[in-house]
Amino acid sequence: MKEFRGLITAAQARLRANDMNGARQFADMVLQSRGIRVAAAWEGVDEEAKPRCLAALRDAVAAWKRQLPELTIEVVQDPAKANWTIQFQPSVQCRGVQVAGITKWRSMSEGTIEIRTVLGRPYPQAHMCATITHELGHVLGLADHDDTDHLMGPISLAKRPAALGQHELNPLRALRE
Repeated sequence: MKEFRGLITAAQARLRANDMNGARQFADMVLQSRGIRVAAAWEGVDEEAKPRCLAALRDAVAAWKRQLPELTIEVVQDPAKANWTIQFQPSVQCRGVQVAGITKWRSMSEGTIEIRTVLGRPYPQAHMCATITHELGHVLGLADHDDTDHLMGPISLAKRPAALGQHELNPLRALRE
């Protein structure tokens, strides 16, 4: 919940400063009230891998829809209609270190999520799906967790990826009540 408190505190500060647009942006970040529309993009991904990437993307979106049916989240074909681009690429780095995925914000409610497709060999589809689900969690305002047993924790290829669970869902449901 601490990640939400910071966003809500920022929205309240903008309200006190009579900055309605800024307050609305912070509120939209928490509630994603305009919805999340994602489109796939490819950088250095061979044609053979694209169906596996799309399946992982659709499965990640379906996981969020199942658990938060009131959330508007969908995969769109036209990137011009998307507020989030899922950029599939062989390598993703954060501060010079290889990572499975990273969320890069353009504004409070749009940006790019980079997803790694290769880790010595093709990245397993289940792990790619968990990475997309994890990164979409950041879009919804969730912070990283230290425990690999939580979806928002680090992903280990040595074990089955964590599923979307109550640890992630309870704070999001509480905000929407």
